[in-house]
Amino acid sequence: MSVQSTVPTGAWARVLNWSPLLASTNELALVLHEHDDASLRPFHCPDDLAARRYAQNCRDVLTQMFAARIGPLDQVITVVVSPEEVQWLSLDHRAGFLLSLVDGMSTVDEILDISGMTRLDALKILHDLTEQQVVKLA
Repeated sequence: MSVQSTVPTGAWARVLNWSPLLASTNELALVLHEHDDASLRPFHCPDDLAARRYAQNCRDVLTQMFAARIGPLDQVITVVVSPEEVQWLSLDHRAGFLLSLVDGMSTVDEILDISGMTRLDALKILHDLTEQQVVKLA
C-alpha cells in the first residue's frame, strides 16, 4: 500500500506529491506554516522507508530555511516586550515555554539545546517570535 493512497488529501498529500526538481522552498514553507512538524511524519505506513526519508529531507530543508532566516545561532536572544504585553499575545504553550527560556544571556543555539523540542519546531517558533517583535537577536 502506498502512502499516497493512504492519505490522499491535505497538506501531507501536497508534501508527498512535491517534486524536489520542480518545487520551490516557498512550497515547503507554505506546508510548514499550515501545519506543524507532525504533518511531515509518515503515518499509516511507518515501514515505508522512502516516505520516511522524504519527510526527513523536508524537515532538514525547513530547518535550514528557518536557521538562515534567523541568522547566526550564536546571537543572544532577548525579550523586548513587557511581561504585561506578553499576556496579551496569542502564544500557544510551546511559544510561551520557549519565551520563558529567553533570559537575555543565552544564545539561540543554547535555547534550541535546552528546549527539548525538535530543532525545526523551536526554530519556527523563534522565527515567529522575532517576526512578531517579541524577541530580538543581537
